[in-house]
Order: sequence, then structure tokens, then C-alpha cells
Amino acid sequence: TPEEFGIFAFYFSLVTFLSIFATGRYDLAILLPKEKSDAINILGLSFIILISFTFLISGVGFLISGFLFSFPRLAILGNWLWSIPVLVFFLGGINILTSWNNRNKKFSRTSFSKILMYAGDALTASYIGSVKNNIALSAQGVKNLFSPDHVIQTTKAWSFHGLIVSKFLGLFSSFSYLSFSFFRKDRQLLKEISPQNMKKMAIEHKDFPRINMLHALTDELKTSGLSFVILIFFYERILGIYNMTYKILRAPLSIIGNSFSHVFFQKAAEQYANKEKISPFVQKTTRKLFIIGLPIFLIIFLFAPPIFTFVLGEKWSDAGIYAQYLTPWLFVNFVISPISQVAIILKKQFAFWMINLFSNVLIFLSILWAGAVVGDIKTGFIIISVTQVIFYIWVYLWLTKIIKHAEESY
Repeated sequence: TPEEFGIFAFYFSLVTFLSIFATGRYDLAILLPKEKSDAINILGLSFIILISFTFLISGVGFLISGFLFSFPRLAILGNWLWSIPVLVFFLGGINILTSWNNRNKKFSRTSFSKILMYAGDALTASYIGSVKNNIALSAQGVKNLFSPDHVIQTTKAWSFHGLIVSKFLGLFSSFSYLSFSFFRKDRQLLKEISPQNMKKMAIEHKDFPRINMLHALTDELKTSGLSFVILIFFYERILGIYNMTYKILRAPLSIIGNSFSHVFFQKAAEQYANKEKISPFVQKTTRKLFIIGLPIFLIIFLFAPPIFTFVLGEKWSDAGIYAQYLTPWLFVNFVISPISQVAIILKKQFAFWMINLFSNVLIFLSILWAGAVVGDIKTGFIIISVTQVIFYIWVYLWLTKIIKHAEESY
């Protein structure tokens, strides 16, 4: 239901918020060094930070458990609150190994890991949802596959918990595959890791925990802040519908856009390291994303209400209306986000953080105003789309300017 999805959205926002700190953002730096020995030391550094952080949040959570459960929104999660460190570890590990594969142009590994993640998540959620809602399944087939009857009875009693289990299995599948692939193909490189080299890489790429992590933090505060404001002014149902809408509209960005991002970051970083011009590659990538995204988002913009109602059911009918309002924003985000990584490559992280911070404030204030003043979330979505389209056009012009300046200095 929208209410259950809203509670899960709150839960997973805690996971993604904590995952910002999980690797110190050093996983992004894996793509930058020329030498593979330097990259493997950054990988080792990232995993040390990840493991340490996982134990840290587990220990802190145990010590302040009484305080945490004094908050109704946290108490509703019950014992599932303690699954958060595990999911944070899986997310961090996936990010590290994905960067490693992208550096080595092993994009097929990255793609297959995404398939495992999404398939594991979706299939498990579909099964649990089917059992919970008594949708017709072959009883004998279910018993043969999952055997004990108490598993089905327990599943029927679950609310949002089934979404947590499905997310766990999706992340576990992806992390396990990437880990197995790494140890099968690249484990011999581990002998090149040393404390001295990790320290050297940590200092050389210190802007990632100092600046990029703060950038990611403000981005996540925007996302979590939106969920928090919607929860306060519009309750779980509206939050659930918003997150379902956002999840579906982000699907092209997550699948197609992320694939472009991985390839773009690797190739653009390589070109810049070799003092080649990257502006033609930026323009080519932008054109491709515009051509790919336009028909997808245009169909959503024109026909979202009947499509969402038909696919998700009548109780999700408002999701189609929200989608129409959010489509312009997410379309320009789809086109510009992959090439925005130029700011990292050109070491303009602080400037880009400040620019993005302004965008986040606009988004947050739009929803805050819609909830506190107007009382209509749709108005907030309209304001967000208008301001973000203007913002991303400006970002594109800024990126072309810093690229031109960098190329002139070669």
C-alpha cells in the first residue's frame, strides 16, 4: 500500500544517508589514478573505512538504542532498525567494486550486478506481496519451493518488512557477484596494498571526504528533508505515492543514465589525464541522452495518469498526476547528471557543491512552502520542475565554460 511504501521510504532514506559516510567517498577516486597500483590502494582504503564505519554505527546504535526507540518513526521499524548497518555495508561495497570495474572497463560486470540487484529486489518483493495479499499462486508450487507453512503465514503478517527483505536480497546478490568476480580475476593485485601507499592516496585525494562527501551529504539531506517535510504535512500515504512516482521516473536515470555515467566518468577521466580534449565527448554524450530520454519522458508527461493507474492500481492513481509535474525536472536531470562528473575530474568539486547546494535549497523550500502555506503538494512539484529546468540549463553552460578553460591550459 502507499502507507507501507512510505514507511519503507523512510527506512531506506536512513540507509542511503549513512552510506554517504561509509567509504569517505574514496570509491569515486578509484577511477582517477594512472597507475593500477594506486587504484588498488584506494580500493583497500575504501574497504577499511567501510568496515570500520559499519562497526561504528552498529556499536553506536546498540549504545543509544533506548534513545532511538523513543522516536515513534524509528520505533515503528522495530528490530528491523538493526538491519541498517548491513545494508550500508552492502551499498558501500557495491560502490567500491563498481568503480573498480568501471576503471578497468569491465562494464559487463557492472551491468550484470545491477540486473542481479534489481531482479533480486523486484522478484522477492513480488513474491512476498503476492502471498501477503492472497494473490493466486500455485499453493503446491509455493510449498515445494519454500516448504514450511509458517514461512507463508509469517510473510502474510508482514507490512513494509517485505520491502526490506527484498532490498536486502537484491543488494546481497549484487555484492556477492562483484566480490566473487574481483577475487577470481584481480585478487593478485591485493599484494600491492600497503599502509604507506593507502596513506599517500588518502592525502592525495583528500578532497573526496572533505568536499565530495559534504556535497553528497547536502544532496541526501535534500532527499531525506523532502521525505521528512512530506511526512509532516501530508502523512505516510502522500510520501508513499511520491516515492513510488520518483522511483519509477528515476528508473531511466538509474538504468540508462547510470550506465552512461560510468562510461563517461572513466573515459573523460582518461582523456583529461592524457591531456586530450573532452568537450566533443561531453557534447556527444549530452545529445545521446537527450535523444534517448525525450520519447520516454514525453510519453510519461502525456499519458502518466492512465498508465500509472492501469499498472499500479486505483489506489496509486495520484502517482500519475505527480509524474506529470515531476517529469520536466527529472528529464533535464537525466540529460545533465552524467556529464556533471566533469566537475570532479577538473577538481572543481567545491564550486559544484556550492552550485548544487543552491539547487537543493530551492527544491526543499518549494515543498516546504507547498506544505506550510498552500497545503497542496502538486503546487510544490510545479515550482520544482520550473526552477530545476532553468537551473540545469545554467549548469550545462557552466560546465562547458570550465571545460573550455581547462582545455586552453593544456
